[in-house]
Amino acid sequence: MNRSFAVWVNPGFSGRLVLKRSLVFFCLGVVPAAITCALGHGLFGFGFVVVGAWPLPFRLSVDAAGVMCRWWFVRETIPLSDIVSARIVLDPRRWAFFRRAVLELRRLNGPSRLVFATPATLTAFEAEIRRIMTTSHV
Repeated sequence: MNRSFAVWVNPGFSGRLVLKRSLVFFCLGVVPAAITCALGHGLFGFGFVVVGAWPLPFRLSVDAAGVMCRWWFVRETIPLSDIVSARIVLDPRRWAFFRRAVLELRRLNGPSRLVFATPATLTAFEAEIRRIMTTSHV
């Protein structure tokens, strides 16, 4: 069993992941809220929107197939062959307030992906990626 890490990812981590997460928000938040508002219970409907938009962290895990990003039942995998390096850097975003350390996943095809978490989690996740990358290339 692979170890998973609770992290936050840049919204551009994967276009399909954002689309799937938006669909879950729509199905769990907007549709029930619209139904309850139509039935005359708008305050109860607001609760559905809050639950549907609750900011649950993503779970990242690494195996021989790649880096898997999970959020509830939504899954997306970046192939390990597409990852060039994983390193902890200062947040490279231009307008980021309170710059802090982030994990940058450099890719062969496409832009780098950013992972946000506590420093201890970032260090452990980086070590796990390096361990899997070295064992898979041997």
